[in-house]
Amino acid sequence: MRRRLFRASCALGLTLAALPGCTQLPSAPSPVPPPPVSPFAQIAGDYDLTVEIDIDKTCPTFPQEVRVRRYDAAVLDKYFHFAPLRVMGGGFTTPFEIGEFWPDALHPSQFRFEWNMFDVGGCDYPEPLSESTDLYLCASGIVTLDGSTITSDIPGRASITGGVREIRCSASHRFTFVRQAK
Repeated sequence: MRRRLFRASCALGLTLAALPGCTQLPSAPSPVPPPPVSPFAQIAGDYDLTVEIDIDKTCPTFPQEVRVRRYDAAVLDKYFHFAPLRVMGGGFTTPFEIGEFWPDALHPSQFRFEWNMFDVGGCDYPEPLSESTDLYLCASGIVTLDGSTITSDIPGRASITGGVREIRCSASHRFTFVRQAK
């Protein structure tokens, strides 16, 4: 019985010795790989945002004083699958998340941008213009990064509610983000 046990332990020892790494001394631990780079690292930051409503001038009844909107904007790199856009200014008196950037895997300098398109129909949240009127603006399309500027002409809808009559406009709107100097 002892002889069988000795043979079995010898066989086990030879088998373990033949396995790679069993006869070598342990080496230093492998370095921890760096975390993946966010697809939004290149666009995250603070911007001056200008939105021009109806750049094609296809909606003549849309009020001239509302056609150009200016905001302080921040592209936030806090999620890996999209980057929210927070704005303040225009009719927003407190910071408000109104948009999102989504990566384009095939074109690293392009992003899908959605302004006020959180639910199926879009145009979910109003921008207050006065105590009695609101601007609803929504758009979705591809924007391109060019140095410190993100820009695109994006199809969408705009409407003003709360006045004597509702004014609607389906047209292209220009979004221009210019990175603020640090």
